Amino acid sequence: MKNKVFRFALVLCVAMLFASCFSSYKLVLGDNSSAGGSADISFYGVFDIKQWNSTDIFLDLYKKEEREKSTIDIATLTVPAGLNSFTFDVSIYVQESSLIEKVITRHEFNNVTLEYLLEAGKKYRVDSIVKSKGFFAKTADLYLGIYDITETKEDPPLLKEWLIRENV
Repeated sequence: MKNKVFRFALVLCVAMLFASCFSSYKLVLGDNSSAGGSADISFYGVFDIKQWNSTDIFLDLYKKEEREKSTIDIATLTVPAGLNSFTFDVSIYVQESSLIEKVITRHEFNNVTLEYLLEAGKKYRVDSIVKSKGFFAKTADLYLGIYDITETKEDPPLLKEWLIRENV
C-alpha cells in the first residue's frame, strides 16, 4: 500500500514539474464579431510571435518586452477567418544520436513569416518538423507545419509545410 501511495505521489510531482515548465499565452485579435467568424491558431514550441498581419503584437501577447529564447510554450491567437500572416522568431531543436552520445542542436530563425487562409470555426496548430535524410544520414531538413486540430489533437492532418532550412 505504501508503495502505491509513493508511486502516485511521485507521478503527481513529476506531472506538476512538467506542467510548470510550459507557459500558455492567449490573445484575441481583430474584429471577430463579423459574419466571417474567427479561427484559433496555436504555436507550439519555442516561438516569439512578433506580428499578425503587420501589426506588432509581442507586448500584448507576452506582457513583457523580452522573453527567454529557450522557453517552450503554447501561444494561441484568435483571429478573423481569412488570409492571415504571422511573423515570429523560432528555435528548432535537432537531436543527433550515436552509439556513444546524444547531441541536441538548437537552430534559430528570425523574422519568419507564414501566411495561411484560416477557416471560420477551425483550430490550427503550428509546429516544427524535422525530417531526417535517412537512418545513417547526419543531416535533416527543417520545416514548419500547420495542422488542423479542430477534430483531434492526436495525429492531426498536416495541411501545409514550409521549408525553413535544408541539410542541417
